Amino acid sequence: PMNPSQLPLAIAMTEQRAVKDLVHGITNPNTKELRWLSVSAAPELENGALKGAVASFVDITDRIKKDQIYRKIIENSTDMICFHKPDGIYEYVNPAARRLLGYEVAELIGRNPYDLLHPQDEKRVREIGHGPALQGLADSGIRYRIKRKDGSYIWIQSTIYPITDPAGNVTGLQSISRDVGQDVQREQA
Repeated sequence: PMNPSQLPLAIAMTEQRAVKDLVHGITNPNTKELRWLSVSAAPELENGALKGAVASFVDITDRIKKDQIYRKIIENSTDMICFHKPDGIYEYVNPAARRLLGYEVAELIGRNPYDLLHPQDEKRVREIGHGPALQGLADSGIRYRIKRKDGSYIWIQSTIYPITDPAGNVTGLQSISRDVGQDVQREQA
């Protein structure tokens, strides 16, 4: 349970400041169903004196449930799914990184993936994958070698997508990668 003094309406009344989009879970006492609300509140002032406060409540339960489903899909994927800063730095890496590269997720967060690329592939990845994504274009998939934690290289194929804000500015990148070593071996045979 939340401390009543930390509820948005209480903050609006006691601290005379607005609170926006605080997520709060409530349980229906009859059905025991958990619902999620986005709660906002603001003080109403008249001549500098507190007259009252207004609050709004938006049921975001369905959105929360969808977010949980998407998170499970990403976390359970056998493909390595990553979110990057525009410069490429890993911000999020799903657990498939452990199977594919041998690294724990925490070992990759904040790291530059270019440090792991085979030196002969780095320029091509920048030009064909990363560069176009920064221009707002998704690539159709690029194959390259990446170093595993044990020092060996494997062939992966990655597709890089831009993440944009409402104005269309690229704010980050998403990559989806899979091991294509067997495909490369067959093609080279």
